[in-house]
Amino acid sequence: LMALAEGVASRDPAAALELVQSMPRLWLAPPFDSSLSDLVPLLETMARGQPDWLLEKTEDLPKELLRPARLAAARVLAQHDMTGFLEWTRTQPDRDDLLKLGLLDPKLPSHHAFAGMAQLSPEDQARLTEPDPFNPTYQFSWYDWTPSDPWGALRQLETNPSLVPELRKGLVDSLARTEAFQNDPTRAVGELTRIAPDLRSKWGPYLVDSLTFEDPAAARAWATTVPEAEGRAGLLETIDDILRPADPASPSS
Repeated sequence: LMALAEGVASRDPAAALELVQSMPRLWLAPPFDSSLSDLVPLLETMARGQPDWLLEKTEDLPKELLRPARLAAARVLAQHDMTGFLEWTRTQPDRDDLLKLGLLDPKLPSHHAFAGMAQLSPEDQARLTEPDPFNPTYQFSWYDWTPSDPWGALRQLETNPSLVPELRKGLVDSLARTEAFQNDPTRAVGELTRIAPDLRSKWGPYLVDSLTFEDPAAARAWATTVPEAEGRAGLLETIDDILRPADPASPSS
């Protein structure tokens, strides 16, 4: 039934929703919520271009489907109407999770995401970076955020200096882990040094390996410019470990 629902979700969302509702309740019961990774994208496909339709349907959905439907609607609403999304979330009891899923959706263009973040209060911005240990139905991992245009996201970070430090740190941490930055560490280190030098102790360890393999001399030259309080010794030690020849007498060699 799940595969069939996925097949018709974009063409006939009403039929797909009926299929999901017809699934055995045992499947939709706890630990049903561990299947949000499957249901949220499916419901998001049904709501593509019509988040209001899905929100209206939540009035009639069984409680097992209510939460994933709201999370899916949040994603689609943020993509299509940021103002409407922010207004809607203000009155919702699960607002923090809805904001996280909507604003940190990789499908959302980074300039829209940052524009939405900038409209939040400092308290709400900070809460975007916090997992909810007491929420058994949805655990957002900050590092799941991988924007479709990481370099564009970095430029947006530069043009939004009002973002609170906690949020800037989370954004920088995520960007430093992206494949685009790992594949071009020289550019990444240069731009991050210019844009977020205060967070070198956070993003430096993610990029020093790639930079060392690409250009050892450049890696060492950069590491020596990092203040000791921001982890210079650790970065240089990592570089030395990478470049140190294998010991022939070592049991692992």
